[in-house]
Amino acid sequence: LTTFAKAQFTNLNWAFGDSCGIKFNATGIDSIYRTSVNARGSCAIISDSLGNLLFYAASPDLELFQMPTMYDRGRIYNRQHIKMENGDSIFSSNWYKELLILPWPDNSNKFIVMATNVTAGARISYSEVDLSFNNGLGKVMSKNNVLDTGNITDGITAIRHGNGRDWWIVVRSWKDVP
Repeated sequence: LTTFAKAQFTNLNWAFGDSCGIKFNATGIDSIYRTSVNARGSCAIISDSLGNLLFYAASPDLELFQMPTMYDRGRIYNRQHIKMENGDSIFSSNWYKELLILPWPDNSNKFIVMATNVTAGARISYSEVDLSFNNGLGKVMSKNNVLDTGNITDGITAIRHGNGRDWWIVVRSWKDVP
């Protein structure tokens, strides 16, 4: 029996709320590094097809957690762990699974950062990231573009459409929470 498998390795880097980053390889942990994440909520991270870190997004920092406007304090960081240009004030609110990064169809330099926000007027929004700016470190081109409002809660995921180009975005509504 012969099997042929091909992977993109876009998930080989992981970031955690305590500033810990882990890079995996085919056999296990490759390295451990320090990130700029200091949050109790969500973190989304994406690597290139070779497993190299591209950028990541995180919920508001812990010191901002008690602020009344902390719902718009998420951040997007470049591969050097520095806040990306225009990468501040991203809608997110320290819930779990509220951030997601997806590749832009037909452009390997562009990405969408999806965010659900529960705390302040439940909504799902997106920000556009273009890595062709700042010598490959990227820039947030637009942010907090609202797609929908209403009974949205944390728990966002995506499934690639059968056409291999588009994505189905799935979120939970408040009425579905047990």
